[in-house]
Amino acid sequence: MKTFLKASAAVMVLAACAAAQAQVAGTFSARAGVTRIMPDVTSGNLSEPSFPGTTVDVGSASALTGGLNYMITDHWAVDLPVGLPFKHNFYGDGAIAGTGKLGETKVVPATLFAQYRFGQANAQFRPYLGLGVTYSRFFKNRSTA
Repeated sequence: MKTFLKASAAVMVLAACAAAQAQVAGTFSARAGVTRIMPDVTSGNLSEPSFPGTTVDVGSASALTGGLNYMITDHWAVDLPVGLPFKHNFYGDGAIAGTGKLGETKVVPATLFAQYRFGQANAQFRPYLGLGVTYSRFFKNRSTA
């Protein structure tokens, strides 16, 4: 219970500090957290020599993430998310459902967002609209026996 209270107090202090900062041109901000990626997979049939109807499914993954944000103007910002790699497991599906884990891979997504922030720079609630591009680097691909 003490740990929960300390963590809650820390979050409240951080929120108060964040609310006190104006998002004006030339300012940087940083964030930290956890991101969970939950793929919605529609796999096509694997090629021969696989059994007909053999497909795969990809498991969810979580990682510590954060980001850096730079306000170009009072309304336009550039956001660069950063984080540790995500580790995804692959499982048999379709004709081979129930076979368990088939393999794994790690992925680091490199993303860059442009954001338009509505409202005044000192507003406590400031929604934004963002558009970005992502390049994902897959590595440490492994399969099971």
